[in-house]
Amino acid sequence: MCDQALSHEERRRKILEIEMFELRLHFENVTLECHEAKSNIGDLTLKQDKDTAELRKALGTNEIWTKEMEYRITHHDQQNPELVGSLKEFREAQIQNAGGNSLKKLQNRLRSLEQLHSQNVQ
Repeated sequence: MCDQALSHEERRRKILEIEMFELRLHFENVTLECHEAKSNIGDLTLKQDKDTAELRKALGTNEIWTKEMEYRITHHDQQNPELVGSLKEFREAQIQNAGGNSLKKLQNRLRSLEQLHSQNVQ
């Protein structure tokens, strides 16, 4: 009877050893999956940081271009009244038959504005 009980306990011990071995394998697999998931999260975080930096750089560039365009628009808006004033002077000078000096003045002013405009566009 003792031999039978001993044999029964040995079978139970072997079954428990097999179950323990299977649980260790399962634990190792879960641990490996956890490390892989952490690695993937790290890679995704790095990619996100890189993308965020690129977007911030693009946003900064766009802001610079916007400020430059606003400056140019303001500058041209300031020059337009001067050109209109010069045109009015020219018309008045034509009416009074004294257009020679005013025409040259207007042509010079127009040339300088065209040069300035072509420089700003480039």
